[in-house]
Amino acid sequence: DDAEHLTTGWWFVCVVLTSIGLYIGIGCVYNMRTRHVSGMDAFPHLSFWKEVPGLVRDGCYVSQSICNRILAMMWCKRMQYQEVS
Repeated sequence: DDAEHLTTGWWFVCVVLTSIGLYIGIGCVYNMRTRHVSGMDAFPHLSFWKEVPGLVRDGCYVSQSICNRILAMMWCKRMQYQEVS
C-alpha cells in the first residue's frame, strides 16, 4: 500500500530535520564540554543563527525586486502594438 511508504520528498525532510537536530545537539554538547559554556552560549554558531532572519528578509526583498523587474518587462512587451499590414 502506497500510503504506508514515505515519498522521496518526505525522506528528504526527515533527513534535513534529523541532521539539524544532530548538529544542534552534538554542537551544544561539544561546546559545553570543551568551552565550558552553558545556556544559549552553548548553541553552535549562535552569531550566524542570529543573522539568519535578516538574511532571509534580504533574500526576499531581492527576489521580489527581480520578479517585479521581470513582470514589468513582460508587461511592457505585451503593451507594444504591432503594425497591421
